Amino acid sequence: IKLYIILQRFFVRNFMENEKKVHPLRRWMIHNNITSPQLAEISGIKAGAIRYICCFNVASVKRYRILSDATGIPPLVLMFPEEHASFDVSGCRANNIHASITC
Repeated sequence: IKLYIILQRFFVRNFMENEKKVHPLRRWMIHNNITSPQLAEISGIKAGAIRYICCFNVASVKRYRILSDATGIPPLVLMFPEEHASFDVSGCRANNIHASITC
């Protein structure tokens, strides 16, 4: 039983650490039940570029601004996701999202 408790704590701790490593844009997409192709259609940025950004890769400021307009996430949160790991994306409303998608 002690081993079970130790393993459970270990897995919960690892899950929480990995949870923080999810890009705010990806968390927003999960929260709004939207895929990268759907966001690509809305924002005009290719789906591959969106997935690239979600993997913590650097993009141009222009792309960050376009995604900010499409999602409501502040550009600085998109540019520096590690510094804004605790940013709450649930309050972000998209300007260009279909009415069926809600925050």
